[in-house]
Amino acid sequence: MVRKANEPVEESVEAVKAVEEKVDTAFDLFVDHQRKAFTEVSKAFNAMLPEGVKEHGEKAVEEVIEGYRNLFNSALDDLIETLEKARLEKKSGVKKAVSRKN
Repeated sequence: MVRKANEPVEESVEAVKAVEEKVDTAFDLFVDHQRKAFTEVSKAFNAMLPEGVKEHGEKAVEEVIEGYRNLFNSALDDLIETLEKARLEKKSGVKKAVSRKN
């Protein structure tokens, strides 16, 4: 089939859309299978661990999270305190002498 120079290529657009749909479907299937495989591997590793390891592991993770929470909250409290002091100093017009080391 010979087409003219200014004639739109509708057949090619439709063919490209059909291929894109197949690729999207194939990729979605691939991702779904990978997700299921990861879930099954996680269950397999979980089944190999004794209950004591799971229990103490969970408690250890909770302690780590709590430690980081306290650290970040402390840092935020210090930052807020410093910002409030700076704001008060700015309002009162008090300037601190800055010491510089050479």
